Amino acid sequence: MNLKHFTVLAISTLISSSSVLADHDGEGYTVVYIRHFNAAVRAFNGGDWDRARNEYRTAIGISPKSVEPYEGLLNTCMHSKEWDQVAYAASKVLELDPSMYDQVAFDYGSALKHLKRYKEAQPYLKRAKKLMNASRREFHLEEHPDGLLRGER
Repeated sequence: MNLKHFTVLAISTLISSSSVLADHDGEGYTVVYIRHFNAAVRAFNGGDWDRARNEYRTAIGISPKSVEPYEGLLNTCMHSKEWDQVAYAASKVLELDPSMYDQVAFDYGSALKHLKRYKEAQPYLKRAKKLMNASRREFHLEEHPDGLLRGER
């Protein structure tokens, strides 16, 4: 048995024999949580939005204080245009980790707009626009030689 195979086998044995792995807060991720989370990621990567959504929901049920499955649910439901689920997931991401405001601003604002909750959407969409404008300035896109990025032809 070579060292690489042994290392993989040892890690697999450790994970399967342990019922809990540490998470950010020290509460622990269960092996069941990890299986559902990984199944959700595989489904997402394969474009199976229904399965991904259901697996993320299961992971949330197991570990409701973990931000990652809410992020996954948000991204999945953006693809499937399930705006109520996007809004729910974004609100939970912000509740659990307010520092992620910039990362979810566009998605949350878009979902609220689709749900016709315009007043709630406004601050998120304004922030997203500000971030996009800053990004454009940073990379000098408005000075692109062919002018296409400024809407010129």
